[in-house]
Amino acid sequence: MTSYTEDQARGIILGYNPCASVNEYYDAWQALYDLGADLCEADQLFLDKLICDGVVLTPENYDELGGVAVRGYSSRSAYLYAGDL
Repeated sequence: MTSYTEDQARGIILGYNPCASVNEYYDAWQALYDLGADLCEADQLFLDKLICDGVVLTPENYDELGGVAVRGYSSRSAYLYAGDL
């Protein structure tokens, strides 16, 4: 995972700074979570969705997902993958 400052992460998710991959986009959301960034309601709801999908790791889902964010899987594949852990 790439380490971002809050400004860098916001720039990536808002499209001001082009990112090279989808993983970098999700890494920016992870960074905003880790930094405890103050987000508007819409961004907070999207972050909650990413957490529920296993894309952003939290202390609550870290062990459940084996410390690896679920990226690049369909919802069904992610569910089956998490069940194998």
